[in-house]
Amino acid sequence: MSSGPSDHFSQFLSRNSGSSNAFTASTNTNYYFSVSTSALSGALERFSGFFHSPLFAQSGTVRELNAVDSEHKKNHQNDIWRIYQVNKHLTKPGHVWSKFGSGNKATLTSAARKLNETGAKKKGIKGTASLQETSKEPSVISSALPSPSSSISSGTSLESSDDGGPIGRETRRRLVEWWGREYCAGRMRLCVSGKGAILCPRLIATVLMRI
Repeated sequence: MSSGPSDHFSQFLSRNSGSSNAFTASTNTNYYFSVSTSALSGALERFSGFFHSPLFAQSGTVRELNAVDSEHKKNHQNDIWRIYQVNKHLTKPGHVWSKFGSGNKATLTSAARKLNETGAKKKGIKGTASLQETSKEPSVISSALPSPSSSISSGTSLESSDDGGPIGRETRRRLVEWWGREYCAGRMRLCVSGKGAILCPRLIATVLMRI
């Protein structure tokens, strides 16, 4: 089952007195939702689709990058976030805790931009036509939408199209590969709390087997 458009799940929850949200802590990311007991089974079925068959729609690349960037910017004047980042700056250089703890458009596309710059230098020095020559093989990772091979060829504008142009497509490709490598049932925990929880063991087992 594909999760379908991201608003499909939200609409289902809304029709059944529910809501959803997510947050990333220091060591894990939490996705959670609430819904009426009678709709729990349907909600879990739809919820699982985000993990075993995510869309990763190319048309949503720029929108999602802008959403992350916007959320980061709103935290600039938040004292809790500022103290959090000061704590990271005071950490021993090179330690994993010293890494940037949030995310913005620059950090999320940095790898793709470096690849683009490398390709531009190669083109100037050796006259190579495209960095596509360095990665002909498509990704073996599958999702609701396939991941293309390395797509940096020319141009640097992230806003040139909904998919972010060459930089956006390369960023998406890397995300799909990361999902295929890191998202597995063995690293996840599912907690169901409520009157209908006792009715869900079989469904939960099926959900986890798909991931």
